[in-house]
Parts: sequence; structure tokens; C-alpha cells
Amino acid sequence: MEKSTRGNIFSAFLIIAFLIPIHLEAVQNTQLVKNELSIDFNDVGFYKSISGLYCYKDMLFIIDFKGGKVLKFNYKNQLSFEKIIGNKGLGPGDIQKPISISIDRDIIAIKDQGSVSFFNIDGSYISKFRIFSSYMSMWLLNKRLYNLVSNPKSSHLFEVFCLDGNRIMTFGEEYLEIAYEIKKGLPFPLLKRELYDGDIFLDQNYIYYINKNFGILRKYNHSGDLILEESLIDLFGKNASNKVRHNKKEFLEKEYVLSKQNPKIGIKNIYLKARFVNDKFYFLLDQHNSLENRPIFQIKILCIEKNNLKLQSVYNYDLQDKEWLSCFAVKMMDEIPIFILDIKTQEGIELYEFRPAFK
Repeated sequence: MEKSTRGNIFSAFLIIAFLIPIHLEAVQNTQLVKNELSIDFNDVGFYKSISGLYCYKDMLFIIDFKGGKVLKFNYKNQLSFEKIIGNKGLGPGDIQKPISISIDRDIIAIKDQGSVSFFNIDGSYISKFRIFSSYMSMWLLNKRLYNLVSNPKSSHLFEVFCLDGNRIMTFGEEYLEIAYEIKKGLPFPLLKRELYDGDIFLDQNYIYYINKNFGILRKYNHSGDLILEESLIDLFGKNASNKVRHNKKEFLEKEYVLSKQNPKIGIKNIYLKARFVNDKFYFLLDQHNSLENRPIFQIKILCIEKNNLKLQSVYNYDLQDKEWLSCFAVKMMDEIPIFILDIKTQEGIELYEFRPAFK
């Protein structure tokens, strides 16, 4: 009789447990394995600096800001240098201090300090035009260039251009209530640029803008209408939440006054770089622990699903002391992300490939 009663209770427990929905999200924590990235250079394939990395098909592009060039590599089993995209200079087909690139349908957009140049994937020149607004991020899609900019003469955040430089539209009004009156010592364009700094990504239906100082994601349709605004900060953890509190206090609350003894912009980014690949956002976190005010010698990359904005995976790798990160790219191989990162030490800058260590 006692065994029967216990059996009935256990069966009832299983039924109840089955019926109650489980809301815990399974986040996959994955260690990364570091691989040497063999590079086949030739005499002109060396870089002086790495200010950006970009993967496209079986190619890797290295943005060399100091060298004033963009290097194209074939990227299969190793990196094999192919060519320099653009010439150093100010004329048509020239680039000067490149900042970032975006590629769509074998067209390359290269943003330098004063203009945007377009090339075919083989390096042949297409067109070039000047951009006068302060640049933050760009994305090329369907021969339209979408720019996240800071324009002190306008309240919009986005400008869209054709390849010939004709501006098609502007959209995205400012959404932060900045306490300008307590920041009189700061130039307005610089303040606006710092606070709205972030990344812009596109798919065939929507435009995604992520503010790297406040963890806000804004989603627009291609007509520029705001569809969704949501905070991602809880997905980034306590360190990022503390940075957001700091940024809000220092720039959005009137109680905090910028004095002559504290004249600097104290903005704290919640991530270092971001990428958008196969309907997933990848965020490389920065190396500052704001809770303990110390460096973090670790690679930590978050993967967030585009459709439901859920944290899917966290990729980790422990660095050595005084190893610093600045850029990364994502290459998909059989639906598995491969991360290419540059690591700076006292000896110089080296490129490495990091693969998930699946058991």
C-alpha cells in the first residue's frame, strides 16, 4: 500500500512537471581553441596596423589605417595575399586612412577619413563621393549605403546614399534626452557622436542599430519607420550594466555636472566590436572590468539571435597578461562560427583563428 501511494505521488509529480512550462533559456558556454593562422605574404602584403577585419566568402580583408590600404587575402586553409584594394592618395580609386569596409554582391565600400569609395571584388574602381557628417558605422545593401552618422545640423541619425553619392533619405530621430546644459565644455558634435556611437546592420527586411554605450537595439523597416526598441543590456551581464549606469549618470542626469577638474568624456562602451552573420549578432566584449576597475585578459564573444533577441552562446578564451584585442571577424564553416582576432603584445600584432572546442 505504501509503495503504491509513493508511486502515484511520483507519477503525479512527473505529470505536473511536464505541464508547467520551463522558462529558463539554455545558453551554450563554449571554450575556444587558438590556432596559428599561417599567412602567405609577399612584398606588399604586410600591414602596419589592423583597424578592421572583414570576412566575405573565402576572403579576409584587413584594414590597415596606418598603412593607408585595404589588403585582400584568400582565406581557405591559410591566408594567401592577393592584392591591395585602392591606391594611396586622394583621387578617384584612391583611399586615405581607411576606417571600415562593407561588402554586398561583390561590391566593396571603403570608408576613409573623408569619403567612401566603391570597388568590384577584383579591385576595379567604381565610384567615390565625400561624406561630411561624422561617421560611426555603415552597411552596404542592394547598392545602397546606409550610414550611422553624427550631424550637428540635423536631428537624424541615418543617411542613405546611392553609389554615385546622391542622398536618398534620412531617418532615425535622436532619442536620448541629453543634459547639454551641464556639458558646456564639450563640443556638441563630439558629445552627440560619443553618445550615439554604435553599429548598423541590415537584412532584406529590416535595419538594426545597436548603441554600444546604452545597450539599446532599435529596429527600423527599410522606409525608416521605427518598429522596435529593446534593451539588450541584461544579456551582457553585470559589468555592462554597471557601465550603462555610469553613462546614464554622467550624460543623461542633470545632477552630474562636468567640472574643470573632470573635463574628459567618461563614456564606457559595453562591447568592443560587433558583427552580423547568418541572422546572428556577435559581440566582442571589451577588456575593462568596470566593477573592479581592472583589465580583463580574456576573449568573450556573445552570440544573440536576431529573431528573438535571446542569448544563444558565449564563447570564451583566456588570454595571457598584457594581450590586447581590437578587431575580429566571423567566418562560417558548416554553420560553425570561426573567429579571426588580432592580438597585440609588446612584440607586435598577430592574427589568430579561434574555433569552438566541441566535446
